[in-house]
Amino acid sequence: FINRQFPSNHRVVSVNPDTLFFDFSAQTEKRVPVELVSELKYRRQFGHIGPVEITPEYVVVRGPAEDIRQIESFPTDTLRASEVSSSLQRELSLQVRAYPNLKVYPEVVQVHVPIGEMTEKELEVSIEILNDDAYRSVKLLPGKVKVTLMVSLEHYAQIGPESFRMIVDMQDWELNGGSTLAVQPRRIPDFVRLIRIEPQNVDFYVNKKKFDRQMGLNIGITGGIGSGKSLVCRIFSVLGISVYDADQEAKALMNTHPDLIAELKNAFGDQVYDADGQLNRAYLAAEVFGDQQKLNRLNSIVHPIVIQAGVEWMNAQAGPYSVKEAALLFESGSHQANDYNILVFAPTEERIRRVMARDRVSKEQVLARMEKQMPEEEKMNLADFVIYNDGTQALIPQVLELHSRFLDLYEEKSQFD
Repeated sequence: FINRQFPSNHRVVSVNPDTLFFDFSAQTEKRVPVELVSELKYRRQFGHIGPVEITPEYVVVRGPAEDIRQIESFPTDTLRASEVSSSLQRELSLQVRAYPNLKVYPEVVQVHVPIGEMTEKELEVSIEILNDDAYRSVKLLPGKVKVTLMVSLEHYAQIGPESFRMIVDMQDWELNGGSTLAVQPRRIPDFVRLIRIEPQNVDFYVNKKKFDRQMGLNIGITGGIGSGKSLVCRIFSVLGISVYDADQEAKALMNTHPDLIAELKNAFGDQVYDADGQLNRAYLAAEVFGDQQKLNRLNSIVHPIVIQAGVEWMNAQAGPYSVKEAALLFESGSHQANDYNILVFAPTEERIRRVMARDRVSKEQVLARMEKQMPEEEKMNLADFVIYNDGTQALIPQVLELHSRFLDLYEEKSQFD
């Protein structure tokens, strides 16, 4: 057909493109800001000191409505430069080829990046505490951090402690535990380069949780391996007190919580679960045995989810008090969220004898487990109450005495608050 349209001495041998595509989708257009993409390496003591100027600031994008809805800004080609010590003025094309279905106008913009000399400055900035409403008071040690930054000579006098906002979040601690709080920058002035924050973590002291009559008292209970803390918890349970077993809950969550399962597989491989979808405890134990880094990784995955489950459980209890049993109550730092904490104590040799008989393991294996737990003397200093399960004092009367005391404390605090 095409050749018949030409004289006989002309012949068309090919047509490119040989196929035409028609787009019948609804077309629309949108005005969007230009986004500068850059990879700049500055000479020492120099940096970005002011707002980037892009001319024009906005471009018009036209194309299928479905594609246009996803466009919030349009990127430039990458502006690259090294050893930069003066302001940059460049003409940059937009990344039009990355969006073949779209038409952009204009396709080229002018970019000005102000660069200038910077100098170092040190400031002391107070730390703000977030999500501390549930506590009577929270004290930080120290209460300020030293912030070291680079700032332009032009803005040097304008940048002070009030220009920054440094925070710690009690909610992070409730979820993740730990003995310190991480300092997080929430506001940093424009055109300032942060070098370091010292210290990055601060110690803190919590003056118990505020009392909530609907929630009752939160009681933590712990003890070294073989101390008999589970037996004490069963006595509390017989008295009608709700008991949360953090260790058993952790085992259950590791088989049922989808996010926890995915993170464990990502960290230790799919073989951490067997063909039936159950946790392969022998494999996991072998993976972390003798490897502190892997053990820390395991704890960082499991503890936050278990702690959150414990918080939700505690908040749902309606009695005068409830008990949370946790082997690592003090080690995790979660004891500070409780109203009171109990330590179940037994002498080391007695604990070794009990565990050897219960688990049919050697003395060396028991001692290896004990070495991973906080010494009993340190736990005694942190506990509000101690129950002695050493054979010299009857266990049940000690529990009954504490039960009566917690009921009295509940009534006293409900009247006071």
